[in-house]
Amino acid sequence: MMALDPVREYTLPKEQVLEPKTQGAVERSHAIRASALERARTRDRFGLILTLLVCMGIALFLVSRYATMVAENYQIQAMQSTLSHDVTRDASLQSIVYELSSPTRILNIATNILHMSPATPVVVGSSSH
Repeated sequence: MMALDPVREYTLPKEQVLEPKTQGAVERSHAIRASALERARTRDRFGLILTLLVCMGIALFLVSRYATMVAENYQIQAMQSTLSHDVTRDASLQSIVYELSSPTRILNIATNILHMSPATPVVVGSSSH
């Protein structure tokens, strides 16, 4: 009896061995490429969503800052209006104070209404040098 060569008995021809491996490798290669493409798409979608969220956050921040500026502008305008009215009223009151505190008016009220007379003669409105 002839000795059996284990390698020769159990090896297949080269075409048969490579073809199934090649098909499986191609399928695995396609599966790897498909999963890599899916991961890339997922990463792109995630990046797009993240970019949109960042843009929305920036837009929200800018809108809130604009709203704050508008509110403060209204307050400034209200204060300016109040200040203008107060300045006008102050000028009017200052005019009244000058009128009421004039020495001629005080002397006139003291002598004519209150019937007071000065101890020494008083001359109002002239200065002597």
